[in-house]
Amino acid sequence: MQKVIISLITFFVLQSSIFSQASFTYRDNILEFKMKADHFMSSNKIAASIKDAKNMTIDFWAYTRCFTKRHQYTSVYAKGDKLYVYSQRKGSKKVAHCFTDWLKDGGTNSFKHNPSKLNFAFEGDLFIMPPGTNGFKVMIAVQDMVLAQGHAGASNNWWIGGVHCKNISKHRLECPATNARVGYGEWGYNLPPVCFKRRHNHVHTIEIVDC
Repeated sequence: MQKVIISLITFFVLQSSIFSQASFTYRDNILEFKMKADHFMSSNKIAASIKDAKNMTIDFWAYTRCFTKRHQYTSVYAKGDKLYVYSQRKGSKKVAHCFTDWLKDGGTNSFKHNPSKLNFAFEGDLFIMPPGTNGFKVMIAVQDMVLAQGHAGASNNWWIGGVHCKNISKHRLECPATNARVGYGEWGYNLPPVCFKRRHNHVHTIEIVDC
């Protein structure tokens, strides 16, 4: 009888461990940016049209991170027009608080309200690189942006906000932009604002649209 009880305890401990590991599985989380603007002003005053959108690349330099688990490991990198986050997915109020604390105002994110739970969140600088001319690569910098992943229904939806941004319509965010020279890390003159739109039925896509 004692052996049976010990076996049952061992079984439940193992099952609990497996469930716990499954809840904190590391996954690739992909956020795609799509240019939907009719024209996009580059740093050298050359308009990159929508037909050149396939050549657009993005980058994100995260300087603050927030996770559900204290010592959660993650990696963030960009490739083409996509941002890849290798991380666990576990929603918590802690991460939602990070998101709202960074922004201070729910009106500065694409949903125009504060989240209840989020899987992970990052604060950093977003760079958009439309094609230039004569091999010159331009870089449009949008500073102090916040990206996060939540959960809605059967999907893991993405949130975008910015410390200096404002919500100008449903799911549309307007953010100030500056020029930054690639390879030099220099902040340059101001550019026309950049607008982002989170499409309701495309939870993994954020569009760059006309303001």
